[in-house]
Amino acid sequence: MTRPFKTETPMSIYLWGEETFGVRSSAQIAARTSLEVVELVMAVLNEHAHEKQVEELADVAVMSWQLAVAHSVDARPVPSVSFVNAYDDTPLAYTLALSRSFSTYVERLVCQRVTGKGSEPAEWLKKTLMVLEAIAQLLNVDLPSIVDAKMEINRARVWAKLDNGHFQHKAA
Repeated sequence: MTRPFKTETPMSIYLWGEETFGVRSSAQIAARTSLEVVELVMAVLNEHAHEKQVEELADVAVMSWQLAVAHSVDARPVPSVSFVNAYDDTPLAYTLALSRSFSTYVERLVCQRVTGKGSEPAEWLKKTLMVLEAIAQLLNVDLPSIVDAKMEINRARVWAKLDNGHFQHKAA
């Protein structure tokens, strides 16, 4: 059983992304998502304030939900996601699991693009989305609610294209 989204949906975020940044490939979206995953890992690893960890989690979710649209994967949050984690039930352990599952997704995506072979990257994206929900539960937040809050901020920002092709919001 899944919960409904709040205001924002993966499709509404995907369409905003296209309108704001132009049409992007899955690889381009994944590259930006990788940066967001690293920021989340660092926020949790360095024991930043709860609010910072939640902000980084929302960033990863915003990007991952766009990938879900690109791969036709259902990104609706599943209540009470439970995993058997090899480490423990802490945000750090699950954030590292997120990093591993997303890295495998990127590996499969690149392999398919380069060779036309390999297993389906969408399966690893599904796992990544499930781990995102588990991290939200561990941080005691509702994933769709924090995505809505983040998208309200993102939609109000002015974005500039950097020399490396990525976009960055301009300082307020």
